[in-house]
Amino acid sequence: MADTIFSQILQGTAPGSFIYRGARVSAFLDVQGILPGHCLVVPHDPVSSAEELEDSLARELFSVAISIAKGCRQGIVSCEGVNIWLSDGKAAGQEVEHLHVHVVPRRTGDTFKVDYQADPWCESRRPELDKFARQIKSELDLRECFAERSQK
Repeated sequence: MADTIFSQILQGTAPGSFIYRGARVSAFLDVQGILPGHCLVVPHDPVSSAEELEDSLARELFSVAISIAKGCRQGIVSCEGVNIWLSDGKAAGQEVEHLHVHVVPRRTGDTFKVDYQADPWCESRRPELDKFARQIKSELDLRECFAERSQK
């Protein structure tokens, strides 16, 4: 993987406003944050996608993200809600090829909008949903997946 801005921040060759530094995961404020307090939780190992992420590191990333979200609700940020998301791949909006989790403190009336308009639910769509569920399920047996991972 190429050297990324996140790798540079983690190595100290680029500036970063850190809020957490751990042995495998760190968090710092996003210089292009969409709202005050927007931070990124980043693994030290520069993996580019969730597929490459080992399970224990994935748990640690989201544990840190949730801890930050709790802190944002209680601390000086004192937000009313939090968005936590991961964009995995260019098609999903990932701009830096170094996996990261966004934590964005939210307040009623803030300026950030998720521009998604769902179609009204119609029960006639149930067969389509069931078809997709069967297709996904045939590709992935989560019970086996989690059993294998817990043995590692």
